[in-house]
Amino acid sequence: MSTARHRVRSETWRPAVTSRRARRGPSRRTKSAANCVAAQRGPQRFFVKRVRRRHRAGPACARLAVVRPSNAFFRRFAAQLGQPSGLSGRLIGHLLNRANSGPVNGSLNALATAPGTTVADIGFGGGRSLSMLLDQVGESGVVYGIDPSRTVIAGARRRYRHAITQGRLRLEEASMSRIPLLDNTLDSAATINTVYYIPDVELSDSLRELARVLRPGGRLVVGLGDTDYLRTLPWQEGMLLRPLTEIAEFITAAGLTITDHRRIGSSWRAFHVYIAER
Repeated sequence: MSTARHRVRSETWRPAVTSRRARRGPSRRTKSAANCVAAQRGPQRFFVKRVRRRHRAGPACARLAVVRPSNAFFRRFAAQLGQPSGLSGRLIGHLLNRANSGPVNGSLNALATAPGTTVADIGFGGGRSLSMLLDQVGESGVVYGIDPSRTVIAGARRRYRHAITQGRLRLEEASMSRIPLLDNTLDSAATINTVYYIPDVELSDSLRELARVLRPGGRLVVGLGDTDYLRTLPWQEGMLLRPLTEIAEFITAAGLTITDHRRIGSSWRAFHVYIAER
């Protein structure tokens, strides 16, 4: 009897509390925390963490802290984007594959690689582009993946073991300014999201190297983000952001002829793709 009476009391007590909470709405503490987080949002993304305190007294904002990463953090982040290394570099590689799918797809579609040809991606990062290029050149073609990051090269070796064994994929750890290929080796080449991490003098040498390894009539695709958009990113201090006209001048100064400049997307942030031929 006591058990049944207790069950009845609990069943009649719980809905009463639930209904009062429903009428009252969110607690004062919950609304205060939500307002605190909302007020701390801005153009940059911040990390919000809960801070443990011994006493529960005080507003909810006192128990929520917004950690604003320093400029040094974003500079290190930009350096990892330019040349991933270590465990952080492996995570960056996965991030690049997810975030750059649209720009990579658009850039490689502009490259228009034919089956049976020899092509290279210089600075391939997460390696998404290598898979697309292997599909484009087919069984009789050859893809070169060139990147200065040892972490990136090691990741590509693990991911594309079969293609490497077949001789369809060849990986080289090298910078764009010193491409370890003979003259007139490539039918086409692409470099995507790399120019922001290369100083002016080295960028000139790098584009001349690309022109050297291209065969006469070979095609080069240079993909890069919109400069105005990149300036809004919190890690833009670690990047060398140049006007698009300056990028075009670097390409033509290397002995290449720009045949097309297209956008990937329709918004003001749309990705830029320069298509040039030797």
